[in-house]
Amino acid sequence: MDTYPRAEGDTLPAALIARIDAWEDAQASEQGPDAANYQSDLSIPPGWRVGGIPSWASTGPMAVDCASCATPMRLLLTAGGDEMDADSHSWVPLEDRDPSLRGRASIRGRSGRSVAQPTRLRFGRDRDLHVRTVISRVSQRPSAEPLIRDVACGDVPFPDERGQVAVVEYRPQWPAEFELLAGRLRGALGDLAFGIDHVGSTAVPGLAAKDCVDVQVRMRSIDETRDAPLLAAIGFRCRPERWNRIEVSGGRECRKLVFAPPVGARSCNVHLREGTGPNARFALLFRDYLRADETARRAWGAFKQRLALSVPDLLDYGQIKAPATEVLMGAAERWAAETGWSAA
Repeated sequence: MDTYPRAEGDTLPAALIARIDAWEDAQASEQGPDAANYQSDLSIPPGWRVGGIPSWASTGPMAVDCASCATPMRLLLTAGGDEMDADSHSWVPLEDRDPSLRGRASIRGRSGRSVAQPTRLRFGRDRDLHVRTVISRVSQRPSAEPLIRDVACGDVPFPDERGQVAVVEYRPQWPAEFELLAGRLRGALGDLAFGIDHVGSTAVPGLAAKDCVDVQVRMRSIDETRDAPLLAAIGFRCRPERWNRIEVSGGRECRKLVFAPPVGARSCNVHLREGTGPNARFALLFRDYLRADETARRAWGAFKQRLALSVPDLLDYGQIKAPATEVLMGAAERWAAETGWSAA
């Protein structure tokens, strides 16, 4: 979907803004208050979007540079509270309208809640949330070597791993494949592990996901010099990326180790975490919330499918998905408080 700058200020040439204003006046004269207009209908669509042009916030359409390196940043993701325009009520699917009514009254959902806000998420003063990143730099290498993207989130995967993302429909064999992995890990780690969980999107029936099974091993403690050789003995490889070994969850730095599968084996990620840590709880809450909430599950799956089509590069995909996951987990925490959920 293409987006275009708003016709205000110096975002477009003055002559073009004048032509847009004249066209909008003509539309209003011919069709009345429900006429389409550039600003609300054709410029920047509402809702969640990957890339494109940012909508205006309280500061206007200003350029944004990285606070650390002063490099211009590009828009990665827009998270919007509304899925329709507040002025014209456009971008609403026909099936969600009542043709006998006009204006906002025509777009009430079956439950009485406006279909304009299906995610029930609000950001600040009803503004959009913009996620930006420094434009990646591609290092020039001899033709016999791969291009390596210089990004902050880590190094390239192992040579046998895919660098492209494909999100597929849920596959019923994923739980059985997890059980096979869990059996091998249990045999290798013994009493060091007191819980092995199927986590991530493949653990949620009905949820679209990458065909990569995520396994969480809840450990009594993390000791790389002890744990890595035990898993290396059955072929699992400790990941070399810079993000391995420490992750922040609930404001705390938590120790972890992530392992890739043996070469040629079923694609998976094995996450060793201290069993009582907030990062272990995070993974279980993510899974259980999406299992319980059909609306959230359907929306999360559709978001990932659209994102993978638009941004198939694994590193860029992960950078965009990370802040969206934080938004999702805000809803999950509210669900946990309402239902009394606790980590198993």
